[in-house]
Amino acid sequence: MNRLKTGASCALLLLCLHVGGKAQSVTLALDSVTVKEAMEQLNQTHGYSFVFASGDVDTKKRVSVSVRSQPVGEAVRQILRGQDVAWDIKDKSIVVRKSPPPAPKPNELKGVVRDSEGTPIVGATVQVKGTTKGVMTGTDGSFALADVDANAKLVVSFMGYAKQEVPVNGRVYVAVALSEDAKAIDEVVVVGYGTQSSKLLTTSISKVKMDNIDQGNDSNPVKMLQGRVTGVSISASSGMPGSVPNVIIRGVGSISGNSAPLYVVDGIPSEKYPNINPNDIESMEVLKDASAAAIYGSRANTGVVLITTKSGRSGKTVINVSGRTGLGVIAQDITMANASEYATAMQAAVDNYNVQMRTNLKFYTPPTMENTDWVGLISRDIAYSQNASASISGGGDKTTFYASYGYNNQEGYLLKSSYNQNTLRAKLGHQINDIFKLNLNLAGAFSQQDVLEEESTSLKVLRTAREEQPWYSPYLDDGVSYKANGTMLTRHNPVMLINEEDWTKQKTQLSGVFSVDVTPFKGFKYTPSLSLYGIFDDETKKLSDRHDARKNNDGWSALTQQKDLSTRYVIDNIFSYDVEWDKLTASAMAGHSFEKYEYERFGARSENYANGAYPSSSFDIITAGANIYPGTVSFTGYALESYFGRIALNWDNRYIFNASLRSDGSSRFAKETRYGYFPSASLAWRASNEAFFAPLKSYINDLKLRLSWGQTGSMAGVGNFA
Repeated sequence: MNRLKTGASCALLLLCLHVGGKAQSVTLALDSVTVKEAMEQLNQTHGYSFVFASGDVDTKKRVSVSVRSQPVGEAVRQILRGQDVAWDIKDKSIVVRKSPPPAPKPNELKGVVRDSEGTPIVGATVQVKGTTKGVMTGTDGSFALADVDANAKLVVSFMGYAKQEVPVNGRVYVAVALSEDAKAIDEVVVVGYGTQSSKLLTTSISKVKMDNIDQGNDSNPVKMLQGRVTGVSISASSGMPGSVPNVIIRGVGSISGNSAPLYVVDGIPSEKYPNINPNDIESMEVLKDASAAAIYGSRANTGVVLITTKSGRSGKTVINVSGRTGLGVIAQDITMANASEYATAMQAAVDNYNVQMRTNLKFYTPPTMENTDWVGLISRDIAYSQNASASISGGGDKTTFYASYGYNNQEGYLLKSSYNQNTLRAKLGHQINDIFKLNLNLAGAFSQQDVLEEESTSLKVLRTAREEQPWYSPYLDDGVSYKANGTMLTRHNPVMLINEEDWTKQKTQLSGVFSVDVTPFKGFKYTPSLSLYGIFDDETKKLSDRHDARKNNDGWSALTQQKDLSTRYVIDNIFSYDVEWDKLTASAMAGHSFEKYEYERFGARSENYANGAYPSSSFDIITAGANIYPGTVSFTGYALESYFGRIALNWDNRYIFNASLRSDGSSRFAKETRYGYFPSASLAWRASNEAFFAPLKSYINDLKLRLSWGQTGSMAGVGNFA
């Protein structure tokens, strides 16, 4: 009997324990409420309260909850759905906390890099000290390293922040907070064959970062410098879409030659305007004074524009896609007189002339006057434009890549004028080992420009339309034949100039740069490189038999074609060395460059197509004409050999000295005068870093005084075989 009672008591105890441990069932139905509101509703209806640290839970997030006679844990799960948290239910309290980091793989170290305010730092370098093992942080500031020794040290760095060494001490998760470095936060500026801190510059260099520019609907990268760089004047050379702007740096630098600056794109120098996708550009630096530009010697008299394109970075693969479309209208055009207004104005002019000259001239007006808007006949109401760009970049510990495609299409204000451009770029970097790194940079641009007559004084389309008398129409009574210049019209018929001429300029630009970075010991780098650059131009102009300039004048051929090919190769060998002694920082650069440029042109034209079959010229075949004539045929070229060097000294970020020297030997000049020398020197004093300046820091955060001198040259206007 006692045994039976004992067994019954145990069974009753087990039953009570089971009932006491069972979670309470709840019912909750909420639709699109905030997490905070859902928590309050659960508290009001069932008495459960939430406990959590501020910032661990997004209480403003909207959720929907549908629980009917289910454990309270299911309600909590739905309320906290999508949040990186864990929770425990203790009596009527629900304790919520951030989820712990996932368990690492064997010997794997994970962590995160943030700034002093807790914001994740993207692209920070995390390297195991004394090894080549390292990674870059992702978009959330996180990183992961495999096979890290428990006693290793991590070296964490990022531009603008103080470098930090962090001991691992056997941990599997490391959180690093970087603080800003007043010395390192300066922006790095490309100075020609190297870089310098912006605060340590001793010359006049302006930098524009493309990421800081709202490009709008402009696809011309150099035009984006307008209004952003002092001393640089940019103006339109033509109203045609795709036309090259006039760029003048600190005034006209040559009396007889071209005033356009030298363009250097990723180390490739060219006097030609760069045909490049603005979305591929990392930054543009403008070397404005002689001391800054002297490093480019005989071609720097009109200034230098350095263009650096984007490169890949280690870390997650990043894909960027952008597109723009726009429309252009004339905000305020010149108001042209109609036939009646024109006749009244001209009659008044003749009357005034007769009074002053005591003559009796009569002003002729046609018996039948029409009203023709000549400008409206040859122009668009709206000119559309489209831009699109796509890029992919990324990489791992040793290899980085960047690839992009760009598209640009513009319509001009005048009919048939347009510009179309496609660009491609691919960059690859590979770290072979601690000493050698390979770099490859390939680019291509393909464009077509449909233009109208603007150079010939008598055939300028827009000028002709504005000067034409408004009481004439463009066609004869048959509605097909054009009224001709000299007999029925004052100027060439502008509608004819638009319809009966096709003028196309096609351009293909290809470039490639292959280089190797050799760093055998700290501070020293040797970079040999080979750069190739080529431009192929194909220009075609076709006049139909209805074009009166072709019918009535000699030399205006039915079909004209001009092909130009220019090539350039550059071989550079550059040595650099940086060293620090206490408060003194010194850097030296020396290099040699050899460049060869060749240009050849071939042109031909044809006319007098057989049996008057003028439409056959639409096949664009020069040999189809009975009469074939040579166009411009030429060949030219030059070579340039250069030696250059630069030294920079910086004492305690207060006293800075830079000096450079370049020697250019050009085949354009005779042997006895072939070489020119271009020295420069510059000084700077950063007064704001002096001790006595400390009380003024609240008013002036940076004060620098500089003095510079330099010599530059120009080969513009000098023949290649002078």
